[in-house]
Amino acid sequence: MAAGCLQFGYYGLNSWMPAYLETELHMKFKSMTGYMVGSYTAMILGKILSGYIADKFGRRFTYAFGAISTAAFLPIIVYYNSPTNILYLLVIFGFLYGIPYGVNATYMSESFPTNVRGTAFGGSYNFGKVGAALAPAVIGYLATGGSIGLGFLVMGMAYFVCGVIPALFIKDKQYDTQAA
Repeated sequence: MAAGCLQFGYYGLNSWMPAYLETELHMKFKSMTGYMVGSYTAMILGKILSGYIADKFGRRFTYAFGAISTAAFLPIIVYYNSPTNILYLLVIFGFLYGIPYGVNATYMSESFPTNVRGTAFGGSYNFGKVGAALAPAVIGYLATGGSIGLGFLVMGMAYFVCGVIPALFIKDKQYDTQAA
């Protein structure tokens, strides 16, 4: 469920962000490059720094913090954007939504015993791709009757679920081979 919600939110947002900036924020497609580069650069930085944060505070905390922070930040982008602050919002957002993916492989693989780790992690991650496949269609459907921003809020709910499940149910280093 966590893998499906993570990929649902991540790929839905990645697929529709350029269209959102163009249609709902009225940005010209040609001037969007700086915004997207800033967001993706911050995402890469978020993925890298998430490893450091995980080493200090734990992978479970880092994963849940990144997912829940992303969920909390999406309404800020949808409701409080302006031409003067959207670049800053996208950079912060890029950093936050990179965090769960930065520790996803390590955290989730330690959630399964070593004798089934490859199958279990590969299975859950790839089953989660169903979320990735559905997300763009869900946002498109919501955009026809409302707005892309409404679709982004649904992606935010998915990120929230993605963070709450590990925070409550998946222990950190549950099957850590180094702890034995």
